[in-house]
Amino acid sequence: MRLNRRLHAGAATLATALAAATAAGAGGSARVLLSAEAQAEWAAVGRLNTAGQGHCTATLIAAPDLAVTAAHCVHAPATGAPYLPHRLHFLAGWRTGRFAAHLPGAAVALAEGFVYTPRRGDPRHDIALIRLDGPAPQGLTPLSPARHPAIAGERVTVLSYGRDRPEALSAETGCSIIARHGPVLLTDCEAVPGVSGAPLLRAGPDGPEVLGVVSTSAGVDAAGRGRAIAVALDAHLPALLAGFDTPG
Repeated sequence: MRLNRRLHAGAATLATALAAATAAGAGGSARVLLSAEAQAEWAAVGRLNTAGQGHCTATLIAAPDLAVTAAHCVHAPATGAPYLPHRLHFLAGWRTGRFAAHLPGAAVALAEGFVYTPRRGDPRHDIALIRLDGPAPQGLTPLSPARHPAIAGERVTVLSYGRDRPEALSAETGCSIIARHGPVLLTDCEAVPGVSGAPLLRAGPDGPEVLGVVSTSAGVDAAGRGRAIAVALDAHLPALLAGFDTPG
């Protein structure tokens, strides 16, 4: 599978770019802006535009009409109220105004226990599944949920639309899950605003697998960069899927 080869064979190329970025100085980002060719391999990852008020990252997962992101991304920062689903716009493969698909939301399922707070100090339930208003076109294959739970020590790749680079996909490879506490994954991956909802990926036997999504960050520096804190997909996906079948 080409995506799996990209995750493995592309690691050396991305690692070289990461080394160059970090060698540039402490102000350099660990995230590498992908070329158009490299980004085409990851069209299932897209920008989630939220009611014209901002954006996060989201990923087609498990089915061509389901996108996973952080739960706080589907709430208005000013009020904490959830956006109406149709005001959420998933732009698969977004790159400088072009995209593989534009799919508005039709329904949203939030992890049980999620409560919106402006500072997002508790990431345990910060994950949401968006039912899109129609499936992605053929050829745009969703990424698979991880077959086995995320564990400490795993090397991961993060794909994201940071607010500092909103027009194209960035990647960080070779970072790690340094600890797991319940559904919370502490990583040494980089996070900035806009990276919320970004998928944590590992290489599985049949291709890339989604382990979780970025929720918030810790240890933020003067440049606004911190270490990504993510919520594990395995802790919430069954209930999120069931949430679409629950009245109200």
